[in-house]
Amino acid sequence: NLNQKLLGLSTILLVFTIISWMKESFLKAQMRFELKVPLEQVGLNLAQFLSFRSAKAVFKSIRFAKAKKFPQVDSTILFHFILKDNKNLNFIFIKALLDPNGIKEIIKENLKRTISSIKGSKNEDKDIFADSFKEVILESLRIAKKRKNKKIEIFDIIVALAKHDPVFKELLIKYDLKAKDIE
Repeated sequence: NLNQKLLGLSTILLVFTIISWMKESFLKAQMRFELKVPLEQVGLNLAQFLSFRSAKAVFKSIRFAKAKKFPQVDSTILFHFILKDNKNLNFIFIKALLDPNGIKEIIKENLKRTISSIKGSKNEDKDIFADSFKEVILESLRIAKKRKNKKIEIFDIIVALAKHDPVFKELLIKYDLKAKDIE
């Protein structure tokens, strides 16, 4: 009688273990993000790869570029809104011995110069995103994948900006830093 109860209990535990293992394997397979095509050819909605805070910065960048009649959204506009809306990122810049407020002022000055230089210019290219913006998003996706994030986080974008944004690169050169110092 005792053997039958132990056999029944072990059978039930085995079934639950197998079901749990199958469920976990299925979820891992669904959550894994394997790119089978080059990133440039992924014709998907950008928002599905962005965290809420990242998507908010991208949305504000697009809205700002349209309001100021920029021909395209570039990486510097994205950099501006990431810094503006994420005050908790100051630690990254302080750690690298950079003045966050000074960086914001440099970006604002750069945007003012850009606004004055594009008055009346038309976007011949139908794409609303500049190449620098695309490079930053693709690099952010690579970084997020490498860090095993499910979405592109703000930190992923900051690291990508350090590698691809001309204003950020200029700042790094000015302070004798490299993109790895931001990572």
